[in-house]
Amino acid sequence: MYIPSLLSRVKSKCPVVAGAILLMAALCAVGEPIALPANVNFDILPPPPADNSPAGLADLSVVLYVQAQRTPEQVKLAKEMTSPSVFAMGREVFGEWFSRENLPKTAEILSQTSKAADPVLAAAKKKWQRPRPFMRSSEVAPVVGKPGDSGSYPSGHSFGIAVPEFVLSAAFPQHAADCDRMIHRVMWGRIVGGVHFPSDTEAGRLLAKEVVAGMLETAAMKEAIETMRNEAAPFLAKEAATAGKASSAPQPEPSSSHN
Repeated sequence: MYIPSLLSRVKSKCPVVAGAILLMAALCAVGEPIALPANVNFDILPPPPADNSPAGLADLSVVLYVQAQRTPEQVKLAKEMTSPSVFAMGREVFGEWFSRENLPKTAEILSQTSKAADPVLAAAKKKWQRPRPFMRSSEVAPVVGKPGDSGSYPSGHSFGIAVPEFVLSAAFPQHAADCDRMIHRVMWGRIVGGVHFPSDTEAGRLLAKEVVAGMLETAAMKEAIETMRNEAAPFLAKEAATAGKASSAPQPEPSSSHN
């Protein structure tokens, strides 16, 4: 394939065209389209807790307590988490090389996976249509934009970030704990923001986990995981080599002075 040599000639003259070539290469490199298996749905989730149940009352109590203790830093986080980016978060985990530009195949795989998973979320929201915290109680004062009426359960933001993060965890299991930390950051932001109950966010995370687990059983997803690993391999190797050089550098001699 002549894409590398073509890019070197085009990139300096027209970055937009170069970007389009990269995307085309990514689309060609990802094999069989990623799809949702027929047996994967939202049946793993129980219904949201009734408002007057112990769990439902606890949900509202937590939202109101968090609201009363909210700090400016937490408000800032909540606003940032209204549009979470898997690549921006990924740079905290993997390093500055983790970008769409460096990993066009990975970007396309994550996009395909999210699109394939979205119908499960939409069906779950439609079934339960749970009112959001600020609709249930006038005491709740959101600090982020109020979402539409698609329903509070399960959380779309939690589901939306958890799907690609669970895919990354499958491809790079050594970073699974860090990816889960990113999911919980978004979950917390939605609670702090006053637009979701805790049970909404956990339901979004659990549903995403089940959906991705089902997808990982398919041949297309297994191939996609290998593609992601191969694309990241040069960057990980360079990172390991740099770390190795740093650890083998001569250390200063300990001081021999006497007190």
